[in-house]
Amino acid sequence: NPERFTDLRRMMALRNPLSHFRHVDDGSNLDRRSFDESRSVDDLLRCDAIFSIGLALRMLSRPAFRLG
Repeated sequence: NPERFTDLRRMMALRNPLSHFRHVDDGSNLDRRSFDESRSVDDLLRCDAIFSIGLALRMLSRPAFRLG
């Protein structure tokens, strides 16, 4: 499904800057995103977490992961 592929790529893009150092001039740097989007870091992290948890739930609800 192309939508799932896009969502997984988005999740990877969110995770990598948190796991690996990015300079402030990198567009995926959290401080840079906060500045560019005029939103607080806390708000960005909250939205990213909601998206990521939702994606994980959608993926785990697929038949391959169901029990019983």
